[in-house]
Amino acid sequence: MRKWMLFATLCYFLAISAQDFGMQWMSASQADKADMVWFRHTYSLHERPTQASISIATTGYFRLYVNGYDVSTAYRLPYREKGDTGSIGHIFDVTRFLQAGDNIIAVYCSPLAYDLDRALFAFRFDGKWVNGQRFSYDGSEGWLCRSASFSLMPDGRQVQNGLSEEYTYSTADESLACWYPATMIPSPQNRSTRWHQSFYQEEVVAEEIRPLYFNVEGDSVFYEFGTGFQGYVRVTLRDAIPGECIYINGSQYICSGQMDEQIFQRLQITNCRQVCISGDTNFRRSQIQKIEGIGIKSRWHEDWNY
Repeated sequence: MRKWMLFATLCYFLAISAQDFGMQWMSASQADKADMVWFRHTYSLHERPTQASISIATTGYFRLYVNGYDVSTAYRLPYREKGDTGSIGHIFDVTRFLQAGDNIIAVYCSPLAYDLDRALFAFRFDGKWVNGQRFSYDGSEGWLCRSASFSLMPDGRQVQNGLSEEYTYSTADESLACWYPATMIPSPQNRSTRWHQSFYQEEVVAEEIRPLYFNVEGDSVFYEFGTGFQGYVRVTLRDAIPGECIYINGSQYICSGQMDEQIFQRLQITNCRQVCISGDTNFRRSQIQKIEGIGIKSRWHEDWNY
Protein backbone atom coordinates (compact mmCIF):
# COMPACT_ATOMS: atom_id res chain seq x y z
CA MET A 1 0.00 0.00 0.00
CA ARG A 2 2.83 2.38 0.89
CA LYS A 3 4.56 1.74 -2.45
CA TRP A 4 1.30 2.43 -4.28
CA MET A 5 0.82 5.73 -2.44
CA LEU A 6 4.41 6.77 -3.16
CA PHE A 7 3.93 5.92 -6.83
CA ALA A 8 0.67 7.89 -7.02
CA THR A 9 2.33 10.87 -5.36
CA LEU A 10 5.21 10.73 -7.83
CA CYS A 11 2.75 10.68 -10.75
CA TYR A 12 0.98 13.68 -9.29
CA PHE A 13 4.12 15.78 -8.97
CA LEU A 14 5.30 14.78 -12.43
CA ALA A 15 1.93 15.87 -13.81
CA ILE A 16 1.86 19.28 -12.16
CA SER A 17 5.46 20.10 -13.11
CA ALA A 18 5.18 19.39 -16.84
CA GLN A 19 5.28 22.28 -19.30
CA ASP A 20 3.83 22.83 -22.77
CA PHE A 21 6.02 21.17 -25.39
CA GLY A 22 5.80 22.58 -28.90
CA MET A 23 2.02 22.84 -28.98
CA GLN A 24 -0.12 25.37 -30.81
CA TRP A 25 -2.97 27.08 -28.95
CA MET A 26 -6.11 28.00 -30.89
CA SER A 27 -9.53 29.56 -30.39
CA ALA A 28 -12.63 30.52 -32.38
CA SER A 29 -12.39 34.29 -32.73
CA GLN A 30 -15.70 34.60 -34.61
CA ALA A 31 -17.65 32.77 -31.91
CA ASP A 32 -19.15 34.55 -28.93
CA LYS A 33 -16.93 34.38 -25.85
CA ALA A 34 -19.56 32.32 -24.01
CA ASP A 35 -20.07 29.78 -26.83
CA MET A 36 -19.07 26.16 -26.70
CA VAL A 37 -17.16 25.40 -29.89
CA TRP A 38 -16.48 22.50 -32.22
CA PHE A 39 -12.99 22.25 -33.73
CA ARG A 40 -12.07 19.74 -36.44
CA HIS A 41 -9.17 18.76 -38.67
CA THR A 42 -8.76 16.04 -41.28
CA TYR A 43 -5.33 14.38 -41.31
CA SER A 44 -4.49 12.29 -44.38
CA LEU A 45 -2.16 9.43 -43.45
CA HIS A 46 -0.46 7.27 -46.09
CA GLU A 47 -0.62 4.27 -43.74
CA ARG A 48 -1.90 3.38 -40.30
CA PRO A 49 0.76 4.32 -37.72
CA THR A 50 2.13 1.64 -35.42
CA GLN A 51 1.80 4.07 -32.53
CA ALA A 52 0.11 7.47 -32.21
CA SER A 53 -0.91 9.86 -29.46
CA ILE A 54 -2.83 13.12 -29.21
CA SER A 55 -2.00 15.73 -26.57
CA ILE A 56 -4.64 18.33 -25.65
CA ALA A 57 -4.44 21.14 -23.11
CA THR A 58 -7.22 23.55 -22.22
CA THR A 59 -8.23 26.24 -19.76
CA GLY A 60 -11.83 24.96 -19.88
CA TYR A 61 -13.35 21.54 -20.59
CA PHE A 62 -13.23 19.32 -23.67
CA ARG A 63 -14.10 15.99 -25.29
CA LEU A 64 -11.98 14.39 -28.01
CA TYR A 65 -13.29 12.37 -30.98
CA VAL A 66 -11.22 10.45 -33.53
CA ASN A 67 -13.08 9.14 -36.59
CA GLY A 68 -16.32 9.33 -34.63
CA TYR A 69 -15.03 7.50 -31.53
CA ASP A 70 -15.21 9.28 -28.18
CA VAL A 71 -11.59 8.91 -27.11
CA SER A 72 -11.95 10.93 -23.92
CA THR A 73 -14.63 8.49 -22.56
CA ALA A 74 -15.32 10.69 -19.50
CA TYR A 75 -18.35 13.00 -19.28
CA ARG A 76 -15.90 15.88 -19.48
CA LEU A 77 -12.17 16.46 -19.13
CA PRO A 78 -10.18 17.60 -17.30
CA TYR A 79 -11.22 17.01 -13.71
CA ARG A 80 -10.99 20.28 -11.77
CA GLU A 81 -11.17 21.10 -8.10
CA LYS A 82 -13.41 24.06 -7.25
CA GLY A 83 -11.72 27.31 -8.22
CA ASP A 84 -9.14 25.68 -10.51
CA THR A 85 -8.80 27.86 -13.64
CA GLY A 86 -5.40 26.61 -14.78
CA SER A 87 -4.31 24.91 -17.97
CA ILE A 88 -4.61 21.11 -17.76
CA GLY A 89 -3.57 18.63 -20.44
CA HIS A 90 -4.23 14.99 -21.29
CA ILE A 91 -2.31 12.59 -23.54
CA PHE A 92 -4.29 9.86 -25.32
CA ASP A 93 -3.08 6.77 -27.16
CA VAL A 94 -5.22 6.91 -30.33
CA THR A 95 -3.47 4.20 -32.37
CA ARG A 96 -6.47 1.87 -32.59
CA PHE A 97 -8.79 4.64 -33.80
CA LEU A 98 -6.68 5.60 -36.84
CA GLN A 99 -6.72 4.33 -40.41
CA ALA A 100 -4.85 4.77 -43.67
CA GLY A 101 -6.36 7.71 -45.54
CA ASP A 102 -8.45 10.51 -44.03
CA ASN A 103 -8.79 10.74 -40.25
CA ILE A 104 -11.18 13.27 -38.71
CA ILE A 105 -10.07 14.70 -35.37
CA ALA A 106 -12.80 16.68 -33.57
CA VAL A 107 -12.62 18.52 -30.26
CA TYR A 108 -15.66 19.84 -28.40
CA CYS A 109 -14.48 22.69 -26.20
CA SER A 110 -16.21 24.76 -23.52
CA PRO A 111 -15.07 27.86 -21.66
CA LEU A 112 -14.80 27.33 -17.93
CA ALA A 113 -17.15 30.19 -17.09
CA TYR A 114 -18.94 33.07 -18.79
CA ASP A 115 -16.45 35.72 -17.63
CA LEU A 116 -13.23 33.73 -18.17
CA ASP A 117 -11.28 32.71 -21.30
CA ARG A 118 -13.27 31.83 -24.41
CA ALA A 119 -13.14 28.19 -25.58
CA LEU A 120 -9.51 27.48 -26.42
CA PHE A 121 -7.12 24.56 -26.44
CA ALA A 122 -3.65 23.42 -27.52
CA PHE A 123 -3.03 20.36 -29.69
CA ARG A 124 -0.30 18.00 -30.82
CA PHE A 125 -0.47 14.75 -32.80
CA ASP A 126 2.57 12.44 -32.59
CA GLY A 127 3.26 8.95 -33.85
CA LYS A 128 5.49 6.42 -35.53
CA TRP A 129 5.25 4.93 -39.02
CA VAL A 130 5.77 1.25 -39.85
CA ASN A 131 9.41 1.93 -40.79
CA GLY A 132 10.08 3.39 -37.35
CA GLN A 133 10.22 7.01 -38.49
CA ARG A 134 8.41 9.40 -36.19
CA PHE A 135 6.00 12.19 -37.16
CA SER A 136 4.52 15.17 -35.33
CA TYR A 137 1.81 17.72 -36.14
CA ASP A 138 1.52 20.72 -33.82
CA GLY A 139 -1.93 21.88 -34.94
CA SER A 140 -0.61 25.12 -36.42
CA GLU A 141 -2.68 25.01 -39.61
CA GLY A 142 -5.75 23.48 -41.23
CA TRP A 143 -8.06 23.57 -38.20
CA LEU A 144 -11.68 24.63 -38.68
CA CYS A 145 -14.22 25.63 -36.04
CA ARG A 146 -17.87 26.54 -35.52
CA SER A 147 -20.06 27.47 -32.59
CA ALA A 148 -21.93 24.57 -31.00
CA SER A 149 -25.60 24.78 -30.05
CA PHE A 150 -24.69 25.40 -26.40
CA SER A 151 -23.49 28.58 -24.70
CA LEU A 152 -23.03 29.81 -21.14
CA MET A 153 -25.12 32.45 -19.37
CA PRO A 154 -23.61 35.01 -16.95
CA ASP A 155 -25.00 33.10 -13.95
CA GLY A 156 -23.38 29.83 -15.09
CA ARG A 157 -26.50 28.29 -16.58
CA GLN A 158 -26.73 27.22 -20.21
CA VAL A 159 -28.61 28.08 -23.38
CA GLN A 160 -29.23 25.17 -25.76
CA ASN A 161 -30.44 26.18 -29.21
CA GLY A 162 -32.33 23.28 -30.74
CA LEU A 163 -32.79 25.25 -33.97
CA SER A 164 -29.04 25.21 -34.53
CA GLU A 165 -27.88 22.17 -36.50
CA GLU A 166 -25.40 20.38 -34.26
CA TYR A 167 -22.27 18.84 -35.74
CA THR A 168 -22.19 15.04 -35.39
CA TYR A 169 -18.35 14.87 -35.30
CA SER A 170 -18.17 11.65 -37.31
CA THR A 171 -19.31 12.28 -40.88
CA ALA A 172 -16.64 12.84 -43.51
CA ASP A 173 -19.21 14.41 -45.85
CA GLU A 174 -20.17 17.08 -43.31
CA SER A 175 -20.76 20.37 -45.12
CA LEU A 176 -17.95 22.80 -44.32
CA ALA A 177 -19.87 25.88 -45.47
CA CYS A 178 -20.58 26.99 -41.89
CA TRP A 179 -17.04 26.34 -40.65
CA TYR A 180 -14.26 28.92 -40.55
CA PRO A 181 -10.52 28.77 -39.82
CA ALA A 182 -9.52 28.54 -36.18
CA THR A 183 -7.43 31.40 -34.82
CA MET A 184 -3.91 30.56 -33.71
CA ILE A 185 -3.05 32.32 -30.44
CA PRO A 186 -0.03 32.53 -28.11
CA SER A 187 0.17 30.23 -25.11
CA PRO A 188 -1.76 31.72 -22.15
CA GLN A 189 0.71 33.88 -20.23
CA ASN A 190 2.03 32.85 -16.83
CA ARG A 191 0.37 29.44 -17.06
CA SER A 192 2.16 26.14 -17.05
CA THR A 193 0.15 23.07 -18.01
CA ARG A 194 -0.42 20.14 -15.67
CA TRP A 195 -0.28 16.97 -17.76
CA HIS A 196 -2.05 13.63 -17.22
CA GLN A 197 -1.81 10.42 -19.20
CA SER A 198 -2.66 7.19 -17.39
CA PHE A 199 -3.50 7.95 -13.76
CA TYR A 200 -5.88 10.84 -13.18
CA GLN A 201 -9.30 11.73 -11.86
CA GLU A 202 -12.20 11.85 -14.28
CA GLU A 203 -15.96 12.40 -14.12
CA VAL A 204 -18.21 9.69 -15.55
CA VAL A 205 -21.92 8.90 -15.75
CA ALA A 206 -22.74 6.73 -12.73
CA GLU A 207 -26.53 6.32 -12.67
CA GLU A 208 -29.89 7.31 -14.11
CA ILE A 209 -32.49 8.46 -11.59
CA ARG A 210 -36.24 8.82 -12.11
CA PRO A 211 -38.23 11.46 -10.18
CA LEU A 212 -40.53 10.25 -7.40
CA TYR A 213 -43.38 12.65 -8.12
CA PHE A 214 -44.25 16.06 -9.54
CA ASN A 215 -46.35 19.07 -8.59
CA VAL A 216 -47.96 21.65 -10.85
CA GLU A 217 -47.81 25.22 -9.58
CA GLY A 218 -49.26 27.76 -11.98
CA ASP A 219 -47.39 27.51 -15.28
CA SER A 220 -44.50 25.51 -13.79
CA VAL A 221 -43.98 21.81 -13.12
CA PHE A 222 -41.75 20.73 -10.21
CA TYR A 223 -40.20 17.25 -10.28
CA GLU A 224 -38.83 15.84 -7.02
CA PHE A 225 -36.08 13.19 -7.08
CA GLY A 226 -36.16 12.65 -3.33
CA THR A 227 -32.39 12.69 -2.90
CA GLY A 228 -29.77 15.10 -4.13
CA PHE A 229 -27.16 14.14 -6.69
CA GLN A 230 -24.35 15.71 -8.70
CA GLY A 231 -24.99 15.72 -12.43
CA TYR A 232 -27.67 17.06 -14.74
CA VAL A 233 -31.27 16.48 -15.83
CA ARG A 234 -32.32 15.21 -19.25
CA VAL A 235 -35.82 16.03 -20.50
CA THR A 236 -37.53 14.51 -23.55
CA LEU A 237 -40.15 16.71 -25.25
CA ARG A 238 -42.78 15.99 -27.89
CA ASP A 239 -45.04 18.30 -29.94
CA ALA A 240 -43.05 21.41 -29.14
CA ILE A 241 -43.27 24.33 -31.56
CA PRO A 242 -40.08 25.44 -33.38
CA GLY A 243 -38.66 28.40 -31.47
CA GLU A 244 -40.64 27.64 -28.29
CA CYS A 245 -38.61 28.39 -25.15
CA ILE A 246 -38.41 25.92 -22.26
CA TYR A 247 -36.68 26.67 -18.95
CA ILE A 248 -35.19 24.00 -16.67
CA ASN A 249 -34.01 25.43 -13.36
CA GLY A 250 -33.26 28.63 -15.25
CA SER A 251 -31.32 27.11 -18.16
CA GLN A 252 -32.95 27.88 -21.50
CA TYR A 253 -33.79 25.55 -24.37
CA ILE A 254 -35.01 26.76 -27.77
CA CYS A 255 -37.12 23.99 -29.30
CA SER A 256 -36.52 22.55 -32.76
CA GLY A 257 -40.03 21.12 -33.15
CA GLN A 258 -38.77 17.61 -33.93
CA MET A 259 -40.80 14.57 -32.89
CA ASP A 260 -38.78 13.79 -29.75
CA GLU A 261 -36.13 16.28 -28.73
CA GLN A 262 -33.95 16.20 -25.66
CA ILE A 263 -32.90 18.97 -23.31
CA PHE A 264 -29.73 18.40 -21.31
CA GLN A 265 -26.58 20.11 -20.10
CA ARG A 266 -23.27 19.78 -21.92
CA LEU A 267 -20.00 19.57 -19.98
CA GLN A 268 -21.64 21.00 -16.87
CA ILE A 269 -22.39 19.46 -13.47
CA THR A 270 -24.82 20.93 -10.95
CA ASN A 271 -26.46 19.95 -7.67
CA CYS A 272 -29.85 18.42 -8.44
CA ARG A 273 -32.80 17.35 -6.32
CA GLN A 274 -35.84 19.31 -7.44
CA VAL A 275 -36.30 20.44 -11.03
CA CYS A 276 -38.54 23.28 -12.13
CA ILE A 277 -39.73 23.21 -15.75
CA SER A 278 -41.56 26.16 -17.27
CA GLY A 279 -41.81 27.84 -20.64
CA ASP A 280 -43.30 30.55 -22.78
CA THR A 281 -46.98 30.80 -23.72
CA ASN A 282 -46.70 27.71 -25.96
CA PHE A 283 -45.52 25.43 -23.15
CA ARG A 284 -47.81 22.60 -21.96
CA ARG A 285 -47.04 19.94 -19.38
CA SER A 286 -48.16 17.24 -21.82
CA GLN A 287 -45.11 18.04 -23.95
CA ILE A 288 -42.89 16.50 -21.26
CA GLN A 289 -42.44 12.82 -22.13
CA LYS A 290 -39.62 11.76 -19.83
CA ILE A 291 -37.46 13.13 -17.01
CA GLU A 292 -34.14 11.53 -16.10
CA GLY A 293 -31.55 12.52 -13.54
CA ILE A 294 -28.03 11.71 -14.74
CA GLY A 295 -25.71 11.20 -11.78
CA ILE A 296 -22.02 11.97 -12.32
CA LYS A 297 -19.23 10.72 -10.06
CA SER A 298 -15.46 11.14 -10.05
CA ARG A 299 -13.09 8.19 -10.14
CA TRP A 300 -9.44 7.46 -10.80
CA HIS A 301 -8.64 6.52 -14.38
CA GLU A 302 -6.19 3.64 -14.04
CA ASP A 303 -6.07 2.01 -17.48
CA TRP A 304 -2.34 2.06 -18.14
CA ASN A 305 -2.81 0.63 -21.63
CA TYR A 306 -5.44 3.11 -22.78
